[in-house]
Amino acid sequence: MSKIGFLLAVPAVVLAGACAQADATPATAPVPAGCDPTANPLTWSSTRTTPILVEAARYGAAELAAGTTGTPLLNQPFTPSITNVAAPASWLIDLGNSLARETGKPVHTDAPSAEGQSFGMASGPEQTPVVLYTGVDQVSADFEVQCHPTVRGTLHAWSQTVAGGVACEYQPDVQLDTFGRLALQLCPPDLLTPPPSDPVEGEQLPDGISPELN
Repeated sequence: MSKIGFLLAVPAVVLAGACAQADATPATAPVPAGCDPTANPLTWSSTRTTPILVEAARYGAAELAAGTTGTPLLNQPFTPSITNVAAPASWLIDLGNSLARETGKPVHTDAPSAEGQSFGMASGPEQTPVVLYTGVDQVSADFEVQCHPTVRGTLHAWSQTVAGGVACEYQPDVQLDTFGRLALQLCPPDLLTPPPSDPVEGEQLPDGISPELN
């Protein structure tokens, strides 16, 4: 078993480096004074979950065996946020707790971390390159808070972190999950090409019989 924090240069540090924040874009409307999602009526709609990769690197067999750093392919830390309204930072936790109660599923608004997660990965001198990755299930939902005027926005949080690895080779019989399929797209395309088919041999005729010539 290989520790993802070790294989991906401690991705927990990268993930935790992105602090949860509310949207501070000047173009968004501010929250009216006294508006509070824990005190005013709050409704949710269009809840969706999107698997996304946040970090990935490609490793050769020698790099895996030595525990050295691979070739970085992706580094996009996920930051929980509120968009379409300039909400106070305190709204993140309040909205996350409300959405968790609404859906009955985990909704996290702190910075995600994959530290401590592990997965199985075959190793050996003949191993093809592999892509090791970390990802999150992003949870987004639109909300309305009945204030004066009504406040509308979108919460972007997460439900779980995932760590894994995928071999960069043609594997028609291997069933990958969504994260694995996303990671496979980061492999060199030439390694994913199906091997050439064996040539079809001509039909063998019984001894003593020659093919007819027109």
